[in-house]
Amino acid sequence: MDLYAETNREALEAPYNMWADLQAKWVQETKDEFGTAIEPGGRVITSIGRLIDSFPPKMASEFREAMDLTGVGSHPAFVRAFANIAERLSEGTPVAGRGPSPLGQKAPDAAPKSIAQIMYPKNPSANDER
Repeated sequence: MDLYAETNREALEAPYNMWADLQAKWVQETKDEFGTAIEPGGRVITSIGRLIDSFPPKMASEFREAMDLTGVGSHPAFVRAFANIAERLSEGTPVAGRGPSPLGQKAPDAAPKSIAQIMYPKNPSANDER
């Protein structure tokens, strides 16, 4: 009787253990690929979270529930795909300014350029002071 109980318990626990081992493997592979970017506050996890938050509230809630139930949110391919989608749909970053453009600058006392100078800036005759 004890043998039957032990065998039956092992048979019942085997699918869960297999699922738990698979989840641990996916989490490790994802950490190896993305490093700290998938930890809370990381770049990748934040962008994926914002993407999911852009869904209608009910859809976002159900989607997160499905990811938690199946564990697919830990799969490296899922994270890679959603990070790619989030990157494509997110706003760009601010452009760092480095001062005014040197091409648009002129001395305060300089006369305005002629049309020939504007159209052909490298033409020597356009730059003659005649």
